[in-house]
Amino acid sequence: MKNLKEKLTPTTQSVLIQGRAAWLTGLRWQDEKGEKVHFWGHSRGDTHRIRMGRKPDRMIGFARPARARRGVRFFSLAAAFLMREGGNSYGIYRLEEGADRWVFFATVGGRLSVMGDVSGTLREVNAARERFIEFNEPGDMQSDWYCSATPEAPQSWQSLGNGLTRQQRRRAQLRQIPSLPTLGALVLVAVGSCAALYYWRDDATAQARQAAALAKYKAQQALAATKPRVQPKVVHPWASLLPSSGFLSQCWFTREPLPVSVVGWRLIAGECTQSGLRLRYVAMPGTTVNDFASRAKQIFGQRAVFNLKEGGQNGDVNVPYAPSGQPARDEDLPDADTQLMRFVSHLQRRDIHVQFTEIKPPEVIPGAANPPPPQDWREFTFAVNARLAPEWMLAGCDDTGLRLFSIAFTLSPQGQFDYTVKGSLYAQR
Repeated sequence: MKNLKEKLTPTTQSVLIQGRAAWLTGLRWQDEKGEKVHFWGHSRGDTHRIRMGRKPDRMIGFARPARARRGVRFFSLAAAFLMREGGNSYGIYRLEEGADRWVFFATVGGRLSVMGDVSGTLREVNAARERFIEFNEPGDMQSDWYCSATPEAPQSWQSLGNGLTRQQRRRAQLRQIPSLPTLGALVLVAVGSCAALYYWRDDATAQARQAAALAKYKAQQALAATKPRVQPKVVHPWASLLPSSGFLSQCWFTREPLPVSVVGWRLIAGECTQSGLRLRYVAMPGTTVNDFASRAKQIFGQRAVFNLKEGGQNGDVNVPYAPSGQPARDEDLPDADTQLMRFVSHLQRRDIHVQFTEIKPPEVIPGAANPPPPQDWREFTFAVNARLAPEWMLAGCDDTGLRLFSIAFTLSPQGQFDYTVKGSLYAQR
């Protein structure tokens, strides 16, 4: 987290010109399966995107480049780093000679890390590197990781793009997301074509089609009248909730840029729920609720809430999530033993203990009118406490039937985070 100087807005990436190529840094990377992009653009205001890798591990990066001269094509410098270094690697590169502009890249298992495309001052990219190292297991960063560049032995960003083949450059190129005017033009063309066909077709053919459609409708009505009434299927509770990967993504991208201190008020706790992020700040000596309320409105765009009757020592702020394009899903589930063993094994690899509580369905009263259909699933709730960030705790976990309801955290005065993750694991009965 970091201090903000203004209300959060979509980031515009600066461009690094090299001939007729404009290289971009600071893209927002995410698993492709965790993001859905509408035809007319992205909800965060992004205008370009790039896909890297193959399914099911493909990554997608979003960008909003600054203006460049006509004819220039946009490329991702992080994609060039991935194709040049790959594997488990990271590095800090200089963006401009004589200026404090740097960029940090990182890859994990041959994929770009969502935390590894950060540009800014040397202090900011060093903080990004430390944050990346913190989210990886301690032993990994010592022997199995390759550091390609450091501020002490700086390398220019141009070394990443030089030497790429023509095919690699095509893979690193960003594509523009079609805009709403483009969609409108296509719709108008389609509507005009349909109208022309409608008015020019033969009247006799139209009447014959209408008669055939009427006969088909009557036949369907007659068939429906003879079919026995089917009992409605039970609605699965996980079908209306975001998969755990989507919940983790919303929580991370909402809380990561938020400040830990606002005009002297210190962040002590927060919680991601299905609807948004709740933050609690505590007053430090010499600070006022009026100052915090004014500054919180500027930073978060939301009103702070205080208990003034008890002295106004705590300030709460609710931060809504940005609209998500990821749909909920109603996936098929394995049996309970398979589900529990898979999830327990994943947490055991990280030395994390978990216990489950099964939610039993209500008993059906004999002879009751309109009894509910039988429940074909089992639900196991859990709560996990750990100092490991949930994004790393659940990295690589199969989220079939896994739904999260809460990610709560506390922050000590020494800067130590403690997390509590609550959710449900669903299995086939």
